[in-house]
Amino acid sequence: MVQKFRDIVDEHLKGMGYDPVVKKWSAVWLWETAVGEKLASVSRADRVRGQILYVSVRDSSWAHHLSLMKREFLSKINAAIGEDMLKDIKFTVTHYSQEPPYRKSLAANETAPKDGLNLDEIDLSEEVVDRIRENASAIADSRLRSLFERVQLVDKKRKEWIARHGGAKCVICEVPVEDSDVCPVCSIKGIDSR
Repeated sequence: MVQKFRDIVDEHLKGMGYDPVVKKWSAVWLWETAVGEKLASVSRADRVRGQILYVSVRDSSWAHHLSLMKREFLSKINAAIGEDMLKDIKFTVTHYSQEPPYRKSLAANETAPKDGLNLDEIDLSEEVVDRIRENASAIADSRLRSLFERVQLVDKKRKEWIARHGGAKCVICEVPVEDSDVCPVCSIKGIDSR
C-alpha cells in the first residue's frame, strides 16, 4: 500500500507529540491565505506563542486596520487548521521587514559554500527532481510546498557532493554523511528503539 507523504509525516508527528505544535505554527504559513495578497504585502506572520499569533506590520495605521479584522482572520486560520488553536493575534510594527528571517537564512545557506561544499557543481537528474516535486505535490500550501522542494533539492545535492568527495556513509542506511558514521535519522531511530 502506498502512503502519501503528508499522511506519513502526520503519523510520525502525532507519535512524537508534535501535532499541536505543528498545527499552531501552520498559522504562520496560512497568514497570506487568510488575509489575502494585498494585506499580506504589508504584514507578515512571525511566530506563535501559546495561543497567540504574532504578526509584524509595515506601520501603525496598518496595525490598527488589521486589528479591526482580527476576529475574521482568527476564524479563517482556525477553520483551516481544523481546531480553535489560536485565541488572539498581536500586531507589531517594530520588527517588520518584507523578507522573513527564515528566507534570508535559507538563501544564504543555498548559495554560500560551507567548508568547501559547493552545491553549484552538482546537477541532479530530471528523475530525482520529478520525484521531489511529486512528493511535494501532497502539500496544499504553495509556499510550504516550494520551501519543501528547495530543502529536498539542497539535501539531495549535499548528499551527492559528499558521496563524490569521499564522504562516509551511514553504517545503518548508507546515506552519505560528513562528520559521523550514523546519519541523523538513524540516530533518532536508535534513540527511539531503546
